[in-house]
Amino acid sequence: MERSNGCCFFSVSSTSIISTVFFVVILILVRAIHVIYRSGKPLSKRALKPVSTLIILGSGGHTAEMLNLLTVLEKDRFILPEVQFGCEQS
Repeated sequence: MERSNGCCFFSVSSTSIISTVFFVVILILVRAIHVIYRSGKPLSKRALKPVSTLIILGSGGHTAEMLNLLTVLEKDRFILPEVQFGCEQS
């Protein structure tokens, strides 16, 4: 009987390892080409009519970031805002 050294890689043929590495490299290249190709295109067509959006801000740590995002929002794509305020104590 032969003694096994406990490593499972010796039982796998070198051609299957090369094939697997080649397959993974091809997948990475296809994905990179796809990302580069799509990065030059807009994500979607502009909406033909304005859309309505609900934005809820709380007292958490991300409120300032959300307010900054609202200042750069393309306001012509949205229905005129209806502002409502609510308050809750916990």
